[in-house]
Amino acid sequence: MRTSCVLAAVGLLLVPACRAASSAKVIAAAATSSSPGAATAICLLKTDCTGWWSPGSLDSGANEGIYVQLESTIDADVVEFTTNAKDATRNFNVSVNGALVAAPATTRPISGDEYVARYTVPGGHVKSVFLRLSVLLGGRRNFRVFAVRFFEKGSPISLILPVLVPASVTASSVLEPKVAYQPANLFDSRYDFAWSTNGQATSGKGEWIEIKFDQPQDLSGIVVWNGYQRSEEHFKANGRVAKMTATAGDVSNNFVLGVSRMGSQQVTFAQPMKSTSSVKLTIDDVTPGAKYPDVLLSELRFVDSHGQVLIPQVKGVAPDVNAAISEIVDQSLSSVVCAAAQGDADPESEFQRSLRLRRDGSFVIYNNDVTYEERQTKNNDQVLEGNWESRGSEIRIFGQRYTDTIVSSDYSQATRRVPPSIFQSDLTIARFHDLSLAEQTQLASLILSRVYRESKGVSNQVVTIYGPGYERLAQGTGEKALVASLVNRLGGLNPWTLRSPILADAMLPSDDVGSCGGSN
Repeated sequence: MRTSCVLAAVGLLLVPACRAASSAKVIAAAATSSSPGAATAICLLKTDCTGWWSPGSLDSGANEGIYVQLESTIDADVVEFTTNAKDATRNFNVSVNGALVAAPATTRPISGDEYVARYTVPGGHVKSVFLRLSVLLGGRRNFRVFAVRFFEKGSPISLILPVLVPASVTASSVLEPKVAYQPANLFDSRYDFAWSTNGQATSGKGEWIEIKFDQPQDLSGIVVWNGYQRSEEHFKANGRVAKMTATAGDVSNNFVLGVSRMGSQQVTFAQPMKSTSSVKLTIDDVTPGAKYPDVLLSELRFVDSHGQVLIPQVKGVAPDVNAAISEIVDQSLSSVVCAAAQGDADPESEFQRSLRLRRDGSFVIYNNDVTYEERQTKNNDQVLEGNWESRGSEIRIFGQRYTDTIVSSDYSQATRRVPPSIFQSDLTIARFHDLSLAEQTQLASLILSRVYRESKGVSNQVVTIYGPGYERLAQGTGEKALVASLVNRLGGLNPWTLRSPILADAMLPSDDVGSCGGSN
């Protein structure tokens, strides 16, 4: 994959100018985790990048991935990934603008162990792209992404990329739990993680963050994502910054920020900051939230004297990992119970949940629920994502919940999204053997009601419960016998159990379980 380039003068530097259909500015590019020595997501967007990305999890990386956000929506009809996966459909899936797209139109080898997967973009417009590794029985070894490219009508789109600058950051006030609302969140390229003032102790006015650069920078402005941009509901519920002052030495710039709409906004300093080693941003005025007293900023970028976007690279703090969950942090778990049906009939639907608790304090839960008749044309994904914190023998999860329904036909693909909602819940995680018999029975009953909607009142019908790959887990006549059979089988598997007011499940490492349904 090469583009035709010539050297062009920009200021005192020579940079490649590539002939392409158009250009686009990348405002954020990040990975959910990265292995030691892995290249940054920004490097993968460069035509001369010689590195590669792979997940930094303790397993093969199910549900990990890389994310790219453009400054504005661009015309692009193809997104292309170069990986070492010969079968892209089996190893990962791709979302464009938050919606899952169909399997790659073409996959071809280019050299050695590198393969190109090209995805047709529904509607021909791109604002964001996310590659997520799928659940795969046996996992995958040494998975790598070498490049991410965008095309319009067969021509590559050149990208204007941000520059990573080493720095540190401190704040005068941080909401508890600090791992979830620390100022390092401002530079992680994830808009649903934010810095928050502690609304229990302050109105937000006078609070500040200070960024110290390892090397002096010439700054002409900033780009800000104001408020809590996890969802529209989060944005309105929490406070936003109305006025702010940026100070570097003797230079100060006062500016007003928009508070009514989500998205980025760029501010040009009236007085540029020359060769500055630190910048303090102080909140002068706020717009209160409808529900919470905290004031938040989701993301922050600086703009240098050449108009180049700078992303400070800072080190954040990680949550405490208690003994109860230490074995499952940084690896994915998946449901061991997938479906049920009368007798030997094929199940009418299947359900699988995947959970990943990351060491950086983030988590994601994917709930996939689909009928067999809809398998080729319809996919329902409920996603819960956000932060977690330890609470003794439990953890607390909080964030947003939403559902995407993707409907495909021979001619088009449409996505219906249930608007995100705020949620929080305490979650108890334990091995099945550590539960009392009453707790085991209750959990098995809840799992049965999830995979077999006709379970209540069943008395004279033999029902079979299936696991991944259509493995028979349990069988019984009547609900009581069926639950007892399932308890017995789960006792042999000794899975991890999740219990909370919003979900209950039995799960094992995704690499050991694989996905529900057909081949893994």
